[in-house]
Amino acid sequence: MVAESNGKGVNPKEFLLSHHIPSRYNRTFCLSLGHRRVRVCSRCTGQTLGGFAFLLVFVLSSFFREQLFLPIPQLLIALAPLLATVDWLTQSLGKRESSNSLRLVSGALLGFALSDAGTLLLTWRWLYFLYAVAFFLIYAAAIIVVLFARGDVSRIVAEHFPPAVRPFPPSTPVPKEK
Repeated sequence: MVAESNGKGVNPKEFLLSHHIPSRYNRTFCLSLGHRRVRVCSRCTGQTLGGFAFLLVFVLSSFFREQLFLPIPQLLIALAPLLATVDWLTQSLGKRESSNSLRLVSGALLGFALSDAGTLLLTWRWLYFLYAVAFFLIYAAAIIVVLFARGDVSRIVAEHFPPAVRPFPPSTPVPKEK
């Protein structure tokens, strides 16, 4: 979440909760909480809803719980984040502008898959957990390779992390651990 800045720039504490600069508020939902307006990231809202949906299926239904951990459902769940990956990447590369409804749905699929991976870990289903981790690493690697190949890494970092929220200024060397 990020509260409206009212023209005062980006508040680093609020930015860390939403990660959207004012020019990208069209990618958020605006909630009114009393006299304050709060921006909530559309895709992150979807992730939260997808996570809760998975937990509801897991906790409330013993039938679905057993069916959930069969190979075919696990493969489908592992493929679910593909929509969020393609949606974010094509939008970030300027190929198209996504919609909040698509961000919400792709985020929900991602949240469902993340909750599934966490549950696989907590229920000691190691092989499926390793498969889930492998799929997430493939998605992350695909994004990184595309951004580096196109030379868009610096632009993406600059767009997603304005100077007010960077951990150190660009001219400052990265601190080395002792």
